[in-house]
Amino acid sequence: MEHIEVKGVKVPFLRLFDACGLVSIKLVWQASGVCEDGVVGETNFAAKVLEEGVFGREDFHKELEKRAIELNVNYDFETFKVELVALKEFAGFALNSLAELLQKPNLKEEIFDKVRRNVISNIKLKRLNFGKLSQKKLKEMVFEGNLAKEFLGTEAEVERFGEAEARSVLSRLDLANLHVSASGEMESETLKTLEKTLANLPKGERRVLGKFALKSTREVRRFKEETTQSFISFAAPLCVSEEEHHLRALAFYILGAGGFGSRLMEEIRVRRGLAYSVGGRSVWHKSYQLFRGALQTKNESAEEAMAATREIVRAFVEGGVSEFELESAKKSLCGSEVLANENIFSRASLRESGYYNFGDEEAFAKRFKKIASANLDELNAFVKRQICLNELGFVAVCG
Repeated sequence: MEHIEVKGVKVPFLRLFDACGLVSIKLVWQASGVCEDGVVGETNFAAKVLEEGVFGREDFHKELEKRAIELNVNYDFETFKVELVALKEFAGFALNSLAELLQKPNLKEEIFDKVRRNVISNIKLKRLNFGKLSQKKLKEMVFEGNLAKEFLGTEAEVERFGEAEARSVLSRLDLANLHVSASGEMESETLKTLEKTLANLPKGERRVLGKFALKSTREVRRFKEETTQSFISFAAPLCVSEEEHHLRALAFYILGAGGFGSRLMEEIRVRRGLAYSVGGRSVWHKSYQLFRGALQTKNESAEEAMAATREIVRAFVEGGVSEFELESAKKSLCGSEVLANENIFSRASLRESGYYNFGDEEAFAKRFKKIASANLDELNAFVKRQICLNELGFVAVCG
């Protein structure tokens, strides 16, 4: 692991691949996403303001466009990310542009007004999507704190957002919580420019990312809407260690993530005809983990479909999986390794994700090897430990 020392802070620097004429530089701030919002929606607002600040300054945007430089701002619950992609000869210019954007963000009222309108429009659109509404209600049921809320915020809150909220989020972009990953041909001058860009950031203090557990619930909540179909979301707690990452992938591929070969799809749609679509997968993050899924069915089939889902999950935990299911899952997951490594940037993304989640750039490469060598006894022992899956909770948006 390399480091770039800036202002006495050793910033982790992942040099992922260098055999490429393009350069991708990603700045990732940990414990800097929605988890840090005083009012949920601030991170989304600030990310949009930062991105809109590029397009809102015509001269700035034209210079980037002329050189085919991509500048993307993203966030999630845990992190805030800025990524640059440029030809290697323009990497230095791209970094200087980023430094300018971070030092002098375009915090004008017309930018805030445009972002507020766009965010509120997205909030209203999501309200009309009954599948999204079901997922939103599920989050409210199974989580507490910021994870229970819509990351976009509410209309009333977004209407009040302005410079104070944007600056509050941007103040998290410091050195203490940063790591940098780079792919492509990083010339020495580009590295020097990167160091200068980072020198503009405040030192900050290391933040600790909390752990968030699901409420243990077997509750079923129903919401009436004008719809001819039922949109059902479900979730249950998980307790999976880092060492069980490969077993998690296999088990939940078999249960619900494997499409038509999965237990949920085979039982609920194919055999019983209770759903138009159904699936479930495990979600593993540093701060939280859960099993979640969704199904869509006729209003008159909603209760039977939820009961069947609970029954199938219970039978899965109690009975484990078959040798045939294990071998089929191995073939599919190991076959997907080719797609996961199809280009230099997808390989880089896997390595960066391995570092962030497990402190090991090779974590996903090792996972594929562990999947290939997993045996039935260890997988079934893992499945039978997941008794928390029986705490399945449901939210149904029905007509």
